[in-house]
Amino acid sequence: MLPNWGGGGVFAYSVGRETRSVLIRDIVYLEVLNRKITIHTSDGGRDEFYGTLKDVQEGQLRGLDFIPIHASFLVNYHYIEAIGLTSVRLRGGIGPLPISRRRKAQVLKRNMEIMERRLARTNLWDWV
Repeated sequence: MLPNWGGGGVFAYSVGRETRSVLIRDIVYLEVLNRKITIHTSDGGRDEFYGTLKDVQEGQLRGLDFIPIHASFLVNYHYIEAIGLTSVRLRGGIGPLPISRRRKAQVLKRNMEIMERRLARTNLWDWV
């Protein structure tokens, strides 16, 4: 069973007059600075486009396993290696990325919801 991280879904975005796309499962995290969103991908690549994280989160990534950890960062749950008191570390040595104080409880709650949903889909006999 595929996790809820976009499977083979594609994230499409515009750069000037060009439409580009990336597999959702390859997005490690998105970062915004002055309305310029940078997509960081699992192969180390980056691309930029203009927009807001809110529009991205409520649009193409709605209902998928992405967690807003800060006004500037939206991370893919499947790349999280560790959640600390004030930051998140991602696979591949990425981070630490800051967790805002006001989002800390929301980050922990969302992390737990995703974990519980994934465990509910897991056949525990496979672990024996």
